[in-house]
Amino acid sequence: MPQGRRTGPGQDDGGRGACGQGRFRCCAWPAGSAAFGGGFAFTLAATSIIGISGNSVRYAQKLVTPKETLDCDLAAEQQARALYSEARACCNEVGDYISMKLFEALMADEEGHIDFPETQLDLCDRLGAERYAQLNATTMDEAE
Repeated sequence: MPQGRRTGPGQDDGGRGACGQGRFRCCAWPAGSAAFGGGFAFTLAATSIIGISGNSVRYAQKLVTPKETLDCDLAAEQQARALYSEARACCNEVGDYISMKLFEALMADEEGHIDFPETQLDLCDRLGAERYAQLNATTMDEAE
């Protein structure tokens, strides 16, 4: 990519530098650019947030069980980790090592996010759905 040329999401890069099996357009700012600290992490992160948010929409569409909610949360976290991994590889490919480190940190953080629903699903399986729901219920005098 020529120095000084910025290519962002939705802009044609002429097929050069596309990352992530076509999921990411080449949106790297030229090396050393002042914009976003010389990387494209913020553009990529915004894309990932928009892409992942679709899982949470299911909550508003119908009533779901706690297990279904945890399954959906786990799927969203796993999707985020996969997307961050893909973004990390893309950053490495274009030589954006600062953003690559950011995505490595995000991937490490996602491990904690994945652990919670996995642990809760295991607990739900061991206790049964009814007891699990009871364990997490708030009494009426404590509810908001």
